[in-house]
Amino acid sequence: MTTETLINLIQLAATAVCMVVALHTAVKRESREWTLLGLFYALFFMGDLYWSLMLAFYGHTPSYFYVSEIGWYSSYLFLDLLLRQLASDEEAEYRPKPLWAVPVFTAAMAVFYMQYGDFFINAIVAVLMGFLLWRSIRGLSYISSGHGTATDAARRCIYLCVLVFCMIEYCEWTASCFMSGEDARMLYYVFDAAMTLVLVLHIPALGKAVQK
Repeated sequence: MTTETLINLIQLAATAVCMVVALHTAVKRESREWTLLGLFYALFFMGDLYWSLMLAFYGHTPSYFYVSEIGWYSSYLFLDLLLRQLASDEEAEYRPKPLWAVPVFTAAMAVFYMQYGDFFINAIVAVLMGFLLWRSIRGLSYISSGHGTATDAARRCIYLCVLVFCMIEYCEWTASCFMSGEDARMLYYVFDAAMTLVLVLHIPALGKAVQK
């Protein structure tokens, strides 16, 4: 079993457990927030499942990687809906000037990745990641600026988790562009392992944000 296969199987198992926990909590509490997180995990799990099965059975990454990408990128939509659900009306209107660096960053990274991948897919990913980065950074900035209440401050952890999730995704994508080099390959494995940890941390982070 290769290092990549092992890391992917661990992430697959962790995501499956998180999905069950989130959906169970959603049913128990009749919570929209937990439902959205559970759906995020479910779609991310489907993307990981196809990728892990191809690695386990054939020993290499899938030729038709779009199957996994559909699951992963669709999961971003539910994570974005979760952030929208959590934000207060005042926070939603908060737009500090540094926040406008987000679309610049995502557009620049998309242009870079287009040298290695599909134009259309990278454009879609830039939009989806732009939403996630925008909402998570806006939430952190809103809380750090002293706005809002203690309830607003409780969302700090989930915003931080989403921000770290996005940045690790970008680190993985960048490392994958240079997978022919051993150093880049090892960095990719490290980022993938870190992603598993961040995915798990979304559970306690949301629990703190929506505690009754």
